[in-house]
Amino acid sequence: KLFFENNVTVKNNTTPNLSSLTLTDSQHHGDYAAIASWTPDGKYLAVGGYNGGNGLIVYQWDGSTLTSVASQSHGDEVYSLSWSPDGKYLAVGGENGSNDIIIYEWDGSTLTSKTSESAFGGAVYFVSWSPDGKYLAICELGESGKIIIYEWNGSTLTQIDSKAHGNWAHSTSWSSDGKYLAVAGDNSDEDVIVYEWDGLNLSEIITTAHGAGYSIDLSFSPNGKYLAVAGTNGSEDL
Repeated sequence: KLFFENNVTVKNNTTPNLSSLTLTDSQHHGDYAAIASWTPDGKYLAVGGYNGGNGLIVYQWDGSTLTSVASQSHGDEVYSLSWSPDGKYLAVGGENGSNDIIIYEWDGSTLTSKTSESAFGGAVYFVSWSPDGKYLAICELGESGKIIIYEWNGSTLTQIDSKAHGNWAHSTSWSSDGKYLAVAGDNSDEDVIVYEWDGLNLSEIITTAHGAGYSIDLSFSPNGKYLAVAGTNGSEDL
């Protein structure tokens, strides 16, 4: 038996030995699946892409089988999905007329639309919740390729700040403490920009180019000390 008195931490530093991949299940998603995202508890998998009338499908996962439990149309295409940290909401971005961003509430069986917003230029490339679930960052394809921060109160999205990102902003990554937001895209010598976020304003603190090309995706390490960037850059794509 172990008795804890609120002052003991137990850590397992074992490194898992992953030596192979075994296919357990597969699903067809129309023309193609563009993005997939697990709920924080790993019980459900949301898949988006181009699939006629069901661009968004949520599957239940039991460890061996994917079972479709809910689906929604998203106009032309779903580009990005992001579950809120508590798993209660699913943010969906893509190309869908006046509803390029839709926030759904999820109860384990039904997707209920809570609110929607249109992109100012034509489509939403990427959506990402802040670690505390209070803010939603989006990358928008259009004039100045903006990065936009919305505040979320459980029912509505309120725009707080936005920044231009050259030709287009493609993806974002929040640091684990929510203090920094990194943005990737096509922006001349500033393809990658790291902003400090104080809850009201994005303040640029560092920029870098991604070689002769552009950055497509990036990710902060869990401790926030490192930033991995992928894109088109000759022999240094990553």
